[in-house]
Parts: sequence; structure tokens; C-alpha cells
Amino acid sequence: MVEIAKLLDQVEKSICSQGHFGIKDDVHSITKGFEVGGMDYLTKPVNRAELPARVSTHGENYLYRYKLREEVQLRTAELEESNQLLKGEIERRKETEVAIHRLRNYLANIINSMPSTLVGVDTDGRVTQWNNTAILTTGIDADAAQGKTLSDILPWMASEMDKVAKSIRTRQVILDQKKQYDFKKAEEHHVSRHN
Repeated sequence: MVEIAKLLDQVEKSICSQGHFGIKDDVHSITKGFEVGGMDYLTKPVNRAELPARVSTHGENYLYRYKLREEVQLRTAELEESNQLLKGEIERRKETEVAIHRLRNYLANIINSMPSTLVGVDTDGRVTQWNNTAILTTGIDADAAQGKTLSDILPWMASEMDKVAKSIRTRQVILDQKKQYDFKKAEEHHVSRHN
């Protein structure tokens, strides 16, 4: 406490002798002091009871701003690190998307170049793949087949859908005697049976 009193006494003498913060007690002088960057003011003569309160307040404000500045720097560094991680993740995802796109194109080229009719379906029996040979043999465009159930597109295949569903569900190949389909005749036969 004695050290604080000595410090305050030195500050008061410095202020009074050098006139650093002492100004006239009028609005113009106070306003001018703030305009040139002052944060506070003391009028002369310095009030000994007021000085410790002002010094304490400025000290607390300085510590608060210092801690806040440190916190901002810490958060900024954390955000920059997170930002770098996100940029890396975005770059990896872009690379993955490019690789997936290339793979899909590669597989589509293989599937479309096959001389056999190849039709892919999902677990609900909806068409996911319809190669060029399927287009040629059925006369049904891939866009028209995509997303529709196989039994809706090729009704005569309805009897095979249980096997397809079982194969998908069990992830097992179900071998069946190879059948040669004449898609046009099968369709004509199916239509004539149901008319």
C-alpha cells in the first residue's frame, strides 16, 4: 500500500509539474484533448482522491484490453488453423469428386461397350444402369428407363424380380440357366397375353 501511495504521489507530481494531463476545466479544452487522442483528463489542481480512482480504472481497462487482444490473437490463430484444415478437406473432397467422376465415366464406358444387354437395379428394383446394348435390344432409351422399376419397363421380367432381390439382399450370385431373350418377341408375347 505504501508503494502505491508513493507511485501515486510521483504520478501526481509528474502530472502537475509537466502538465501532461492537466487542462483547463472548460468544454473547449476537454473536447480538444479528446480530439488529439486523449483518453481521459484531469483538471488542475489534481484532486488527490480522484487520481487513484482514475489510475485504477485506466489500469483495469488496459489489462482488459491486453487480455482481450491476447484472446483475439489466440482465437484468430485457432480460426486460421481451422481454416487451413477446412481448405485441405475441401481440396481432398474436390480430388475425390474428380476421381469418382473419372471412375463413373470409366465404368460407364466399359458397361456401354459390352455386347450383352446389361441392366443394373437398386434394392427396390429400380434401374440404375442401362447400357447401349439394352437400348438397342429393347428400343427403350436409358433416360426413359432410369429410376423406373425393371418390371414396369420390361413386364415379362417380373417373374425374375424375386431372384434379383434375393441376389441383392444376400450379395450372392444366383446362377440360372442362360436364357436367350428375344426382347421384341417377349414384349409382344407379354402384351398379347394381357390383352
